[in-house]
Formats: sequence, structure tokens, C-alpha cells
Amino acid sequence: METDTTTNMSISFPESVREFIEEQVSAYGFGTASEYLRELVLQDKKRKEQEKLEAMLLKAMEGGTGSRLPRIIGNGRKRSLTRVAERRRRNEQTILPD
Repeated sequence: METDTTTNMSISFPESVREFIEEQVSAYGFGTASEYLRELVLQDKKRKEQEKLEAMLLKAMEGGTGSRLPRIIGNGRKRSLTRVAERRRRNEQTILPD
């Protein structure tokens, strides 16, 4: 969980989105809409950090300067990273902008 100091932010939503958020708060046991939205943002942040790490690994796999990674991780991991790269290419479009 983030330990940063919290601040307030005002966000406007169409009524249908507000209703959806309230449904999700209730369905998943969040105490407030703020908790739900904070969780979504933190998940997105974590996903972007994971994508950055995967991109770095893929760059190394593609033979970045002086990279010993392909020899170290072996073919099994190489196939896994290739699948990650394929998934990333298919999912280039994200809901939230970078």
C-alpha cells in the first residue's frame, strides 16, 4: 500500500459512471468510492511498472549491448518472454493513457 500523504482531488463523472462505481464499491466490499478508485489507479501503476520491466527484459533478449541475458536465462524463459511480447503487442491499446 502506498504511504504517500493523501490529498483531495475532485473528479466529475456522468451519472451512469457514478452508478457503476457505486455498484463496484458495494460488490467488492470497498468502503468508499475513493477506496475503489485508488485501488484502480494503484493497479494501473503496478501494471505499467510491470510493462516497463518486461520491455527492459525484451530489449535485453533482443541482444542489447553486451547482454548476457539470453545465455543466462535459457530457452524456456526466452519463450516465456516471447509470449509476453506477443501479448503486449496485442494489447497496445490501454484504457488509461500513459
